[in-house]
Order: sequence, then C-alpha cells, then structure tokens
Amino acid sequence: MLDCRFEHPDGGIGVLGVAEDELIAGTPSITCAHGGSWLSLVLDHHSPVPLHHQLADLLRGQIVAGELAARVPSILSLAQEHGVSHRTAAHALTTLREEGLIISVRGKGYYVAGGASGR
Repeated sequence: MLDCRFEHPDGGIGVLGVAEDELIAGTPSITCAHGGSWLSLVLDHHSPVPLHHQLADLLRGQIVAGELAARVPSILSLAQEHGVSHRTAAHALTTLREEGLIISVRGKGYYVAGGASGR
C-alpha cells in the first residue's frame, strides 16, 4: 500500500492508501466523500518511496492505461509540474526507457514505445 496525495478540483488535498497494482494498472478511480472526483495524482514528497519511483509509477500507469500514447512530457515540464528536480525527472524517464516503455530520440525528446500503451 502506497500513500498517494490527490488534488481535488476545488483545491483540496487528500491522502489515500492505494495498492501498488492499482497504480501500475493506471491511476485509480477515486471519489471523495462529497461526491467530487479526485483528478490528478501528485507525488508525495514525504513518502519513503523515492520521488523518481513515484514519478515513474505515475507515468507507467498513464502509458499502460493509454492516457499517454505519443510524446512524453519533457524533463523540464515533468520537473515543474511535479515539483521535483530535473535529475529526478530524468531518472524516472531513464527507468521507463530501461523497461522498454519509452524511447528517447536525441534532440527530440521521449516517446511511448510502439505497443507500450494498453499492456
């Protein structure tokens, strides 16, 4: 079980325990107590799980669910969006590249590997 923080559209934050297999299968579908949907999974900077693992898990889930099917966000945009260093974002992308889920094209960026989405 991983503690995952979720941002609600009204600005609220929640922390929920999510099974690792749900994260690998895709972002879990979660509804908060007052009926709103929790939209985006954010990294838990206080978790013992390293940030690069959390970011790789998030991206892996998006790839497997088919939510990320072409160009992967840049290192800079991932770092800014998730509040991590460029090195942390690069480490997460390297992990996914080593797993064969994404490819890197020098000077162009990262792309989902053919056949990686929907695994």
